[in-house]
Amino acid sequence: MRWLTRIGWLLLLVGLLPVISILVASAISALAGCNVNEGIITPCVIGGTDYGETLAYLFTFGWMIFFTLPLVIIGAALLLIRLVQSLLARRRSGG
Repeated sequence: MRWLTRIGWLLLLVGLLPVISILVASAISALAGCNVNEGIITPCVIGGTDYGETLAYLFTFGWMIFFTLPLVIIGAALLLIRLVQSLLARRRSGG
């Protein structure tokens, strides 16, 4: 049943990639002192190179959560099922 846990974590991770992209874009822009949003591409110069467009695309990728949310739900359900199975097995074994 370890495969159930692995599939659950994989689905959860893939489903949360849009949220992770928002967090990464926000963190990079905050460290660089830039303002990034999905509406307007603003310049964000880091080390002499403008990453404003890349950060804006990363930030906009967050809207994909509406498509990946079912993966998050399925992954969380699989992990919950595995947790319940593990607790029941532990209870039956007396430990």
